[in-house]
Amino acid sequence: MHRQTYQHLKRREAQFLSTTGLSLDCFDGLFLYFEVQWEKYIRRYTIGGKERIRPRRNYKNNVFEDTQTMLVFILYYLKNNCLQESFGMSQPLDTSSESHSFEVSESE
Repeated sequence: MHRQTYQHLKRREAQFLSTTGLSLDCFDGLFLYFEVQWEKYIRRYTIGGKERIRPRRNYKNNVFEDTQTMLVFILYYLKNNCLQESFGMSQPLDTSSESHSFEVSESE
C-alpha cells in the first residue's frame, strides 16, 4: 500500500482536497501555525505527553517523513471521523503510533 505523504498528495490537488478537506493554500496557511506549535510542544514533551528529560532526536524510522505528512494524517483522521481500528486498516502504521499521533494533536 502506498503511503499518502504530503509530497505525493500536493501534486494531486483533487486528491489532496479529498484527503484533508483543505485546498493546498489553506493547508499551507494552517501548516505555518501547526509547525510552530508542534515544535514548541515536542521540545518540551515526549510523544506520550511526559515532560522531556533529554533533547529530542530524529530517527531514521520516524513514523512520518516530515511534519506536513503528520498534519495530513491528523486532518484525514479528523475529517473521516473513523474508528481507530478501521483507520489502522487503511494506513501502514501500528496502533500505538496512531494513538500517539492523535493524542498529541488534541493536547494543549
